[in-house]
Amino acid sequence: MTFTEKIEQFFTSRPNSLVPGKTLARLISIVPQSNNEMWGLNMAMHYGQGALAGVIRAVMSYNGVRGPFADFMFTGIRLFIDQTLENFTGVGALP
Repeated sequence: MTFTEKIEQFFTSRPNSLVPGKTLARLISIVPQSNNEMWGLNMAMHYGQGALAGVIRAVMSYNGVRGPFADFMFTGIRLFIDQTLENFTGVGALP
C-alpha cells in the first residue's frame, strides 16, 4: 500500500482491504479466528502471489522479454492472477 493510500484512509476512515486474506482462506478452506490470523493470511497471499508472479517475470526476462513493453505486459499478467483467484473463490467482485 502506498503512502498516499494511507493518507486517504486517514481522512476517509476506510479500513484496510481483507480481500487477499479472504481469498487465501477460501482457497485453503479455513475460517480465520482473529484479526491477527486474517493479517497473516493477507500477508501470505500478498507475498505468495508476488513470488508466483516473480517467477513468471523471471521467465519473461530470461527469454528476452524486457523493457517498458514487458512491464506493461506483466501488469496484465499480475491483474489476471489476482482477479482469477478472487473470482474463482467468490471473494472478488465480478467485472
